[in-house]
Amino acid sequence: MIENNKIYKKFGNLVSQINDFENKLIDLSNNELKIKNLNLREQYKKTKNLELLIIESFALTREMTKRKLNLRHFNSQIIAGLALAYGYIIDMKTGEGKTLAAALAANYMFCKNIKTHLITTNDYLAKRDKRAMETVYEGLGIKTGLIQKNMSFSEKQLNYNADITYVTSTVLAFDHLEDTLTKKPNQILIKSLDFCIIDEIDSILIDEISTPLIISEPTEQTKTYFKKIYKVIKKLKPHIHYIINRLDKSCILTTNGIERAKKLLKVKKLYDRKTPWIEYLLNALKIEIFFQKDIDYIVQENKIKLIDEFTGRISEDKQLTYGLQQFIEIKENLNISSKSKTRTLSTFQNFFLQYTNLVGMTGTGKESEKEFQKIFNLSVLEIPKNMSSKRQDNPNLFYLTKTEMYNDVIKLIKQIHQKGQPILVGTRTIQISETIAKLLTKNKLRYRLLNAKVENSESEIIALAGTRGAITIATNMAGRGTDIILGGNLKFYINQTFNDILNLARTTNNPDKKKIKEWFKQKKFLHLPEKFFDILMYLTKQKDFINISKEKLITLLNNSYPSYFYYLKKKLTIVLKNKHIYETQIIKDLGGLYVIGVEKNLSIRIDNQLRGRCSRQGDPGISQFFISLEDELVTEYLNEMSKKVFAYSIKKKSFKTLNYLLLTAQYAAEEKEYQQRQSQFDYNRVIDKQRQIFNNKRSKVLQNKIEKSIEDFLYKFINLKMVILKNKNMSDKDIIDWFQKTLQIKTPIRIKSLKNLKSTLINKVMLRYETILKDIIIATNYARYRDRNNDPYEKAEIEKVVILEIMDNWWSKQINLLESLKESVQWQSYIGIDPLNIYRQEAFYLFNSQKVESLEESVILGILAQEKID
Repeated sequence: MIENNKIYKKFGNLVSQINDFENKLIDLSNNELKIKNLNLREQYKKTKNLELLIIESFALTREMTKRKLNLRHFNSQIIAGLALAYGYIIDMKTGEGKTLAAALAANYMFCKNIKTHLITTNDYLAKRDKRAMETVYEGLGIKTGLIQKNMSFSEKQLNYNADITYVTSTVLAFDHLEDTLTKKPNQILIKSLDFCIIDEIDSILIDEISTPLIISEPTEQTKTYFKKIYKVIKKLKPHIHYIINRLDKSCILTTNGIERAKKLLKVKKLYDRKTPWIEYLLNALKIEIFFQKDIDYIVQENKIKLIDEFTGRISEDKQLTYGLQQFIEIKENLNISSKSKTRTLSTFQNFFLQYTNLVGMTGTGKESEKEFQKIFNLSVLEIPKNMSSKRQDNPNLFYLTKTEMYNDVIKLIKQIHQKGQPILVGTRTIQISETIAKLLTKNKLRYRLLNAKVENSESEIIALAGTRGAITIATNMAGRGTDIILGGNLKFYINQTFNDILNLARTTNNPDKKKIKEWFKQKKFLHLPEKFFDILMYLTKQKDFINISKEKLITLLNNSYPSYFYYLKKKLTIVLKNKHIYETQIIKDLGGLYVIGVEKNLSIRIDNQLRGRCSRQGDPGISQFFISLEDELVTEYLNEMSKKVFAYSIKKKSFKTLNYLLLTAQYAAEEKEYQQRQSQFDYNRVIDKQRQIFNNKRSKVLQNKIEKSIEDFLYKFINLKMVILKNKNMSDKDIIDWFQKTLQIKTPIRIKSLKNLKSTLINKVMLRYETILKDIIIATNYARYRDRNNDPYEKAEIEKVVILEIMDNWWSKQINLLESLKESVQWQSYIGIDPLNIYRQEAFYLFNSQKVESLEESVILGILAQEKID
């Protein structure tokens, strides 16, 4: 029982008070509930009583959900909502109602006058969740917004201004990056980062850490450069010229390899910061040896589309850096894209750390709690199930070869399918999913295939995956954000059947009631009233109904025959609901959804996500994993001795040893991934600190604090440069002459000592600044200036654009220097030096040293370059 759970004891008192307050809302009208929710918001501004707010807002959300969706929050969902409101990540299993729990926390924040961003992993889930809950939010007086990938700026602006906005992590993060590049405050889309609930938080903040968020522009680097490198690596031989490290998916050139590469490239050294041959050679080898088509990427419309190894989805906007993208294109004989220059960048981790309140939801959070605590200071609360699980996890099955394994997978599918039990076959890669599909075709078994190549059919495939006799093959796409309902998704089933019925009536030759009724009888759609068929017969005689396309049938009926539409849909829904209940019970009696895992994933967490597709909300379900000696997990993460023991144990059927070795391999894979993520985070933190300093300075200019910003830049430039010049033992006169020449001051500087130099230089430059600005305005916008030359706003806007352009160019240059630095320091690990320490030191030097043009110097000299000072 949930009441005995330790989490319940933590929040039990609040749950009881919410339940009690709910009784006071039963007699209120919908409008009175809305007014009460809005008044609660105003009341909190005065009292700041958090406990009263959380009790009443949660009870109001529950009551409105009950009325609008005919769903009442379970106590477990109330606990989940409380955990979110108090700043936890909730671990809540599939089908337990994360969407409803999030609504509780979102309304609580609304009543605190805080905007909420509800983050999903893809556009489909954002749209689905928003549609599911918008009537509840509207009933409470809350405005909801939805951001989709291809929306216009004005559409996004409208939706971001809502109280609660549904948006994908990628779109949100890139919109925020674009905001950091805007030159007008009114073009900022995301005004604040207050509170966000991330659905599938482990996917976004852990699995996606290696995905940089980059806004870039193409460079002029020649494509022959990449072709030249790729030709060289094709002439290198393993073990002689390079050593392969399969665990890290990397290569190291041997001494022979270095000499051979230098000879082929006709260069004296491979390490050169301007032309980093060594990094590109190693990256080309990495692509040639480790990157595989239909596993790491697919070729679609003559373009490389990268596949997310954790979700199995195409990463639409993702491109590899450091030449990796170009080397894949060469490998697949495609047109080579231009290497890009970064304008600005970030990561999901650094972006989401900017939120004042960050929480999340997942079904597999406990496995990653250590990482969440270390990086985000977030704890995970495991929410008790409302109903106990009835899932049966069968023992792993082991094989010496993939062929043997695939044969037994097909045998099991045939056996289960004969009973009519729905089956979900989960695979690690597109390649494996297509292998299973071919074998099923050979055995004349019908199936639906869901992988990155057929992603557009996802909603339909998932909606039908729980129906009797369904066989669904899917990559890890089916492991995230999907709810496979036994008997199928009822809403989808009703809409599809309704459309099929209308199309049948429209296309049947010489239709009569008897023919129509016979079709319904075959489909076992029984007990429909005579009036239902009379309306269908009437419609078959209407020209607009007969001549319209199948896709527009519903729209026509809804607009032109609304009363008929309502009647037909209502009567059909009653029949189909009863049929769905009957079908669902049959499937439950068969054992529920049967999940088959072909190969174990590198992460235990991903395996658990696949298992979690079955046995939702107390339903029965079965899971079964198949493993072979030839699987990547075994070949890459067990040493040679362990592999021999693994093979011997398969023959001897020593399952205890096999399961131990399997866990050992998964722990090794997870530890490797964790170390890589930690390293990535450490590198990104260096850039993030510099970005924060830069963005702070940029924001002051953007908010019209221009003259003060120029003075600050000038002061820091003079101060830092003076220290450099003094350290060079230059005389006072030489220092004065250097500044006079650099700052293009032609009137003599007459001072007796350097004490007065700073103020003198600042005064001279700032006196001429207005003249320079006037020239800039005339040069860049003469026509408008001629008519409005006394408009201070016009002057400030042009001034701002010029300065921001200089600043952004400097930041782009700085980021690209840091990216090149990151590439160039990696070879240090080959000689036992920690590349991260070198990177930190060099990055600090690049940001602060006057030997590299600083931001202050760039701005001051950039402004002066617009027009010479007389």
